[in-house]
Amino acid sequence: MGNGGPGREEATELAVDASTPLGVLALPAFATRPAEAPFWVAITPDAPGTVAVVPTPAALVPGTAYTAIPAGGDAPVTLTAGAPITIKYGCDDTPLEVIPLTGAAVTPGLIWVLPSPLPAGWKPARIPLTGPGHARELSRIVAGPLDIRQLRKDKTHAVLLVHVGDHLAHQEENEAYLMNGADPIDLDLSEDDHTPGIPTLEAVFELGSGGPYLVVFDRSGYEGVAFETLLVGHKRAARTIESLGLGAYYCAF
Repeated sequence: MGNGGPGREEATELAVDASTPLGVLALPAFATRPAEAPFWVAITPDAPGTVAVVPTPAALVPGTAYTAIPAGGDAPVTLTAGAPITIKYGCDDTPLEVIPLTGAAVTPGLIWVLPSPLPAGWKPARIPLTGPGHARELSRIVAGPLDIRQLRKDKTHAVLLVHVGDHLAHQEENEAYLMNGADPIDLDLSEDDHTPGIPTLEAVFELGSGGPYLVVFDRSGYEGVAFETLLVGHKRAARTIESLGLGAYYCAF
């Protein structure tokens, strides 16, 4: 399994209590849709200066400045929370209450908004995602010391494995969800389109240079956007972090 890659120094993993605040996930927001943007970005022409939004409820205080780590590759930015507003979201322009965040523009991608003040010892960063990549039977992505694989089991099932070095931190089997009226499913892990019921890796962040790590999966369905975050360490089982989940109704199927 992965050992952190060339030039990556060994470091001590931070002791992090999963019950303490670990921040929230935000959707990038734009006045007009940028090229190559994921379908789930927020379009906010009526909220000038907004660069990201967090669906309510969220542990953000209006007027407070937060450090944010974009998954799209930008350097950390400072974003300031505003009072809740209602925007039109998704293909049906459904009203969605969000907390707007203003500051430096970011590339399209999820954003990890950190707690304020930042806990002592934290050195948060994005970890780039590298190949080998995706094939019909196997999807494999490496992110620092993490080796994240999805194995096709049959037409509708796949097994997700998350290793940290030689440690198997997480394993689960998932079934593709077929909604009445949808096209039949013959699972192909090389396809770019997300298959409802089958998680796809969206981002990986680290709390310190030795971990632990936040692994974010897209679990969106036919009608809604959904992201789930696992806290992953070198010697323990992964845990779902509820506060770093994100979900919103997007479109009628």
